[in-house]
Amino acid sequence: MNGKLGDEMKKDGIPFLEKAAEANDPYGTLNFGLAYLSGTVIALDREKGKALVKKAADLGSDDAASMLESLA
Repeated sequence: MNGKLGDEMKKDGIPFLEKAAEANDPYGTLNFGLAYLSGTVIALDREKGKALVKKAADLGSDDAASMLESLA
C-alpha cells in the first residue's frame, strides 16, 4: 500500500509488532526494530531500532543477524 492510507494501516500494525517483540517473536521483533530505524510510521529512534534488531538476532533471526553488520 502506498500513500496516506498505507501509512495509516502500517501505524495500526505497530501495537502488534510491539506485542510480538514483548513475546520474543524474532520476526515481529525484527520488524518492530525496522520500523524504528525507518522512522516512517513511528518516531525515528536508531538506538532502539538497533537494540531490537540485535534482540531479534539473539532470538534466532538470520535476517536480523545479517543486518547487524550494516548497522554497526
